[in-house]
Amino acid sequence: MSSTVEPGTNTQPGLVDRFLGPGHTGSDLIAQGVGGVLCSGLLGWYLATSPAGSNWSAWQIVLLGVIVLDLIGGVLTMSTTAAKSWYHRPAPTARRNRLVFVASHLAHLGLVALVLLDQDWIWLVVSGISLLAATLLIEFTTQSVKLVAATGSFVAVLVLGLILAPLPDALAWFPALFYLKLLVCFLVPGPVTREA
Repeated sequence: MSSTVEPGTNTQPGLVDRFLGPGHTGSDLIAQGVGGVLCSGLLGWYLATSPAGSNWSAWQIVLLGVIVLDLIGGVLTMSTTAAKSWYHRPAPTARRNRLVFVASHLAHLGLVALVLLDQDWIWLVVSGISLLAATLLIEFTTQSVKLVAATGSFVAVLVLGLILAPLPDALAWFPALFYLKLLVCFLVPGPVTREA
């Protein structure tokens, strides 16, 4: 663990540092571990007691497990100072890397639409366009209002999904965790001083 490195200062991080952010601390790891186990357990309990759960195939259950771990882990990891400092460091490719990271999550939407929603193309298109539009809005918004833009976008995409492409109850949690991870936790940098 590299707890002696200040967030955002290590320019040659290892694989773990590139994921968690250089400078992550033992406290970060404990909070992520405890929070991850608790939240995953609660969501697993919800899914296990869902009436739809008895109709899922083994493949669908495995996919749900991977998605749950990725989203909860992502929300908690991307909320740390180390991760925010790393992903929002002043590097020439930082913005491109953030956009590619978010765009790569279109695969999550595709898997949910194809495997869990039996090829729900309307849901996929609404969710994909919502993700990309909100991402561009947040990424190109002035630093001092990024959190407001992200929070507003988060609420807007959730409500838009409810109106245009609602999910079955068993998957109602997915958009909240998915958009929270990407729009609020990932795309918003750590605290900044107010611009004059």
